[in-house]
Amino acid sequence: MMRCRDLVSARALLHENLLSFVHYAFANLNPTERLSNASYLEAFAYQLEQCVRGHNRRYIACMPPRHLKSFTLVCMQAWWIGRIPSAKILSVCYGDELARTFTEWFRKIVHSDWYADIFPRLDIKLADDRLGEFRTSSAGTRRSATVQGALTGFGGDIIICDDLTKAQDANSPVLREQLRRFVDEVLLSRFNNQSTGVLIAAQQRLHVDDIIDSLRQLRGVVQHNFPACPTVPQSFPIYHGATWDRAPGELLDPERQPKEILDEIKLRNPLVYAAQYQCEPEVAASSMIDLTKVTFVQECPPWKDMITRVQFWDTAEEVADHNDYSVGTSWGWHKGVWYLFNVHRGKYEFPRLKAMIWECAKKYRVHNVFIELAGSGRQLVQQLRSEDREIVWGREVEGDKAIRFFTATEFLQSPQVAILDGQPWTSDFRRELGGFPYQNHDDIVDSVSMFAAFALAPEGRALNARMQNGGVNPRPNPKRRSRYDKFDYGDEEGA
Repeated sequence: MMRCRDLVSARALLHENLLSFVHYAFANLNPTERLSNASYLEAFAYQLEQCVRGHNRRYIACMPPRHLKSFTLVCMQAWWIGRIPSAKILSVCYGDELARTFTEWFRKIVHSDWYADIFPRLDIKLADDRLGEFRTSSAGTRRSATVQGALTGFGGDIIICDDLTKAQDANSPVLREQLRRFVDEVLLSRFNNQSTGVLIAAQQRLHVDDIIDSLRQLRGVVQHNFPACPTVPQSFPIYHGATWDRAPGELLDPERQPKEILDEIKLRNPLVYAAQYQCEPEVAASSMIDLTKVTFVQECPPWKDMITRVQFWDTAEEVADHNDYSVGTSWGWHKGVWYLFNVHRGKYEFPRLKAMIWECAKKYRVHNVFIELAGSGRQLVQQLRSEDREIVWGREVEGDKAIRFFTATEFLQSPQVAILDGQPWTSDFRRELGGFPYQNHDDIVDSVSMFAAFALAPEGRALNARMQNGGVNPRPNPKRRSRYDKFDYGDEEGA
């Protein structure tokens, strides 16, 4: 990245390019240090710039500590308000000391001579040092706030969440729930305009059920994880329509965190390494299920070759951002093994949910659809059965969900069950089962528990026996196709 010796000639670049602005600000605030040209910083700055330009309203970035995440966010705030002097920015972090640090960085940037040269018509003054509040002559503001502080009367067009929690608080279920309530009930209500407000969150991962896991469930979220040492290929958009393609094992910033340091961290504390450095928090050994004993396969038999195919649905009653998901798991039995070959997870209003369940049934030509008789499930079963969806059955569940799942774990860890790996839903599956009962959502767990109860019961074994003997057919009688609601199978390759 160029070092701008002649600010006059570089003014346009610094005005239009956030990455250049970050490099220049760092050089001026840290004259004895050198900022590396690590590609992750370009990818991060590019995404922040997309938010400034109005191309994205929800962005989450996760990266290891000490990678200039916070400094880049402060630079973005100064750059944003320089370009849009009427912008109202609310910067939120976990504590007063951190807030004061961010405010001091912002103060040094916007009160520098070089900043005034880039944005010559901007008048920005400190309005309230206690609140870290700056105001522009165009009615723009930049305010600091903390999770512990009051936000009454504060609002913003842009809300920046930079380290909402600290590592020592991450393992407390009480503190995690308090933070979720603060975000849901207080912070997200602070937008001056809910339809145009921009939310940016950046933090290291600290727990499977941390605030990042909650925020990423918002609609329209773009999330980028920047692990210290990726295990799979990654690709990130950068400037000029290019991409940064990252190979497995390619270090994020070898100068800041060389491999020998990362190996030492991993050896000393694998859970910290997985969460904070790899952006993939794992559950401690107290989890109900040992995922290392669960069979994950890269390939499974084609679903058409599975003689028994069933779906189990746990349905949500409402579709608010932080309510439960509706989850359907699709299982097939083949040569003595139950394969989980698909998980459908989403939030739908009742009419769309009803249609979605039937679409999923038809897609895989399942022989039975089981829906838990709770919440919206009872009404769904009634309506689908009234429409001659005779493969749909309601399923009563009894007892505590933790007990039901615990009962299923031995079966799920046996060779009789295999999970298709490498799918878009696999990470959600691992996180929910591995994190239960300490996670915010357990809808996949409920669906899987229903399946296990069915597979272990006489009805599951009986269905397999009938299918193996040719007893049940998805299209048994062309004259009575209402049983399967006139499945439009088309040709043999359909669905």
